[in-house]
Amino acid sequence: MGSRHAKAEKAIANREAFRTPSIHAIVGKVHSTGMLPTDWAGKYAFDDVEYTVMSYDTPIGWVNNGGEIVIPPVKYSQTTTQHQYIVKHNL
Repeated sequence: MGSRHAKAEKAIANREAFRTPSIHAIVGKVHSTGMLPTDWAGKYAFDDVEYTVMSYDTPIGWVNNGGEIVIPPVKYSQTTTQHQYIVKHNL
């Protein structure tokens, strides 16, 4: 990805909170699962999540307290597909 995503790439690699207009992350768990399918939303709800990456309002990747990296294989928009790529290669 290009430099426009450099902030996100660096923050995700370091598991730091950040915010851009379309992708952001927090240390911890969010309350809303946005467009995450029900089965994945259930997993997210029951995981002890330490770090969450969101595309718009949907968690697209997270790390639980056991160190497991979860990136649901869900198809979204072209923009979110780009965000998923960033997560897969930096989380």
